[in-house]
Amino acid sequence: MNDPYVSMELFNLGISMEQPSTAAPEELNPERTIELVKASNDFAFDLFKNNFLDQMGQDPMMMPVLISAIAHDWVYVKHGL
Repeated sequence: MNDPYVSMELFNLGISMEQPSTAAPEELNPERTIELVKASNDFAFDLFKNNFLDQMGQDPMMMPVLISAIAHDWVYVKHGL
């Protein structure tokens, strides 16, 4: 399965099945969460397109992992969440 879109959907399915063991911070309401996810994904996709797109031919399965890691790092560094 070398289709990165299928890989991303499978990755998202796995995330939706996770059950966190701690409560979310109070300031992380649904609207704020959507705002952070959109901003972090925009940042991750832009960084990916500018720096890593040429490497996808070598290992297309890395795309969803890399985008997710970049997005999570952005939220942590920028917002401490």
